[in-house]
Amino acid sequence: MTAIWFIAANLSVLASIAASAYEQYAAAFMLLCFALICSLVMLRHLWRSWVTLSHLFLIAFALYTISGPFEVLFGSGEIPPFSPPFYVREWFIDSSIATASFAWAMLLWGLSYRQRRKPMVRAIGNMQVSLVLILLATIGEATNLLRSGGIATLLAGKAVYQSAVADMQLTFPTSSFALLAFAFLGIHYSSQSTWLRSSRNEGKHVGTLLFAVVATPLLLAHIIVGQRMEL
Repeated sequence: MTAIWFIAANLSVLASIAASAYEQYAAAFMLLCFALICSLVMLRHLWRSWVTLSHLFLIAFALYTISGPFEVLFGSGEIPPFSPPFYVREWFIDSSIATASFAWAMLLWGLSYRQRRKPMVRAIGNMQVSLVLILLATIGEATNLLRSGGIATLLAGKAVYQSAVADMQLTFPTSSFALLAFAFLGIHYSSQSTWLRSSRNEGKHVGTLLFAVVATPLLLAHIIVGQRMEL
């Protein structure tokens, strides 16, 4: 059943993209909604439950994705403070690709977990990957900070600091690496169901402590500047 709903979701995505390309936006909207529903049902068969973080994420994604185009196509057509023309075609195509990507990721991850009883990427060491990524993010943020003028620029405020960093060439994408680092840290936690209870894993808290120490300067910089989206 998982494969059937997965195929249905992908076919609906392809049909939604085709309808968007030919400016059949109402049809594209309905097909995208159907693809999202198929993905939810696929998750039910994959994880054997309707109450999972994957379901919550997909529902939040669906509400965010279809609310704007719904208002444009079937509502007043006005979304303050934006003004027409609304580029729903690009929105539908991007949303359809994102839906298919999520379905593929969940299917591959779920099958790997069920067949091998552990996530596919666990073999490369999720904690080690997260430590490397957060270290790179912190070093990159420190480099950007020094090049932009140091602590004085940071304390001058978000606008001043971001403007100084934006004017530089070859800056390091610290936020992207930090997000990936926390993602791998979350994968590490999710793959260690008995991490806090098992006496055999007593030494694993060292990695978490090291991660927190390395991440602290980066988090402080974001807090001082007030970069809420990254946090």
